Amino acid sequence: MKKNIGYTLLIIIFGYIFYFINYHVGIAKVISSSMNPTLKKNDYVVFYKSKKLKIKKYDIVIFKHDTILNIKRCLGVPKDSIFYYKKKIYNDELSKRFKKKSVKLIIPYKGFKLTNKDLKKYRYILKTDNNNFDMLQNYIFDKNYFYLVGDNIINSIDSKDYGLIENDAIVGKYLLKF
Repeated sequence: MKKNIGYTLLIIIFGYIFYFINYHVGIAKVISSSMNPTLKKNDYVVFYKSKKLKIKKYDIVIFKHDTILNIKRCLGVPKDSIFYYKKKIYNDELSKRFKKKSVKLIIPYKGFKLTNKDLKKYRYILKTDNNNFDMLQNYIFDKNYFYLVGDNIINSIDSKDYGLIENDAIVGKYLLKF
């Protein structure tokens, strides 16, 4: 009888571990040097998967862009200021040398409303969010957005190049590397 209880308990424990690993933990390969020195090309990372992640500034996140898993650091969260200059987006820390020439934007958050006069400033973000841009009179964002960059900023293709990342594209938060 005790032997059966032990086996049952063991099966339950392994079942729980299997469930947790399949639905809450992911593994990804670092495919570029954009996160050097923190993560090197060909490192593997373990990340926590969840639909309701609380992303904070400086967290390392895993997200999908063009169907590829990417790993970047969050340098801007909803309601932070960013700057748009020469078709690139920069956060406050990266924009000091051309801040006077750039356009200041607020990283959009769910419920953030733009009026007609603000729409032109956010055209770069809205192009991917709404294809009928020219017909808009005002716009209310239905998602939160994040500014994600690589630690190796000079050799990283990231939010400064392809724009802000919506929260639906983020699949996980970095836990460890191996």
